[in-house]
Amino acid sequence: MGSSSTRKPNDISRINKPASPKTNTGLAGGVGGGPNTPPDINNLCPVRFRVKLTRDNLTAGTKLVLDETTRVLTTPSGENVGKVTAQTIRSLELCTKLGVTYPAITVVVNQGICYAEFSQ
Repeated sequence: MGSSSTRKPNDISRINKPASPKTNTGLAGGVGGGPNTPPDINNLCPVRFRVKLTRDNLTAGTKLVLDETTRVLTTPSGENVGKVTAQTIRSLELCTKLGVTYPAITVVVNQGICYAEFSQ
């Protein structure tokens, strides 16, 4: 740049700004990818994850059933053993849209605390 004395009084400095990215209505929009980057299924849908149960007297390996409308986990005999959060339900629905399902929900006991383990 030249010295300030060589500039015209009505000159203004111009800063070039990058073009704004195109909006994306797909699934990659807030997942850390660009508009054409597909979502990372490994981060969105882990192979297995656990949800803490309200009861601690369950047997490891017991199969559980999830009622998606009430978000309640029950044993096959109908006992209510816990509830999953709305965020977990949204994650499960997103994974289902991506083709990943969690057909196996079993009880896992770790240090006396019972968890529902969702497995692909």
